[in-house]
Amino acid sequence: MVNHSCEPNAVVVNDGPIVTLRSLKAISSNEEIFISYIDNTEPYSRRQKELKDRYFFTCTCVKCSKGHDTTSDEWAGPFDKISQEMKDFADSQGQTNPALLDPSNSVGDDDDAKRLQILQTLAYEKLDTARKPGNPSLTASELEEGFKICHDTNIWPLHRQPYPALRHELMVSLLEKGDYLAAALHGIKTYFLIDPILYRQENHPVRIIHKWTLSMSFLFLLSGPEYEDALSKMDKQGVNAVAITWALLREVNKGVNFSHGESSSFAKKVWEKMAEVGNGLGGGDLRQLTRLETEAAQQWQSFKEMASWTEF
Repeated sequence: MVNHSCEPNAVVVNDGPIVTLRSLKAISSNEEIFISYIDNTEPYSRRQKELKDRYFFTCTCVKCSKGHDTTSDEWAGPFDKISQEMKDFADSQGQTNPALLDPSNSVGDDDDAKRLQILQTLAYEKLDTARKPGNPSLTASELEEGFKICHDTNIWPLHRQPYPALRHELMVSLLEKGDYLAAALHGIKTYFLIDPILYRQENHPVRIIHKWTLSMSFLFLLSGPEYEDALSKMDKQGVNAVAITWALLREVNKGVNFSHGESSSFAKKVWEKMAEVGNGLGGGDLRQLTRLETEAAQQWQSFKEMASWTEF
């Protein structure tokens, strides 16, 4: 049995029937190992409610002892900077449905905090609806509505939930639809602007999985019907999609032994894909692959700037 903390030093990784603990930092011989029983990127009030409902305890870990004063709860500006449009929207929604003042989404006591509480409840409702099996077009619609709620407040940071979760679900939806460039753009924003804040350890399993998804979106893009149009847009940005794809795969390959273990089925899958793509790009010529890595490094800032190609 491993105890819980919302600021864990280890994480559980499932590999089929095998469950392993992977450390997130150096752990001394006398230090207790903690994992998070829930998604520890959620805001304070939501973490507390889920832990009480599912595990019947009030968390007093290092992170929870700070209450709303952590990265998971921060906003991009003061509450009075919420757009008037969203203030009016929250007021109208709250008048017709008082249940939207869900305590698990509480962020404060003043009028603007109550408005944000309503908006956060609505955004999570959109996420929950989109995750239910059903009509893919409905899923995309719900996700876009959730995005709009977060974006239009003017003070919702990209890394505050459920904004990141909505983005990930939308990326998966876009991949399923074959809209690989749009999916990749959301992955780029996640890679540069969100994951380094939510998962500080570079080899955190979630970050490695997200990097893998991003690299796969580029591979699909390079072999998909929008190949020429997408490459033309990226060329104008000064980005070689082939070089970036190889660099991303290299990052995943370097990190997966730490995140999942070198004997894990995921590590083997990554290695096999690396070998396949490497043979396709370099034909066994390591010098060609090295040149691609060098080119990607030179273009990395231009690659990062592609995050601004998405409105949300």
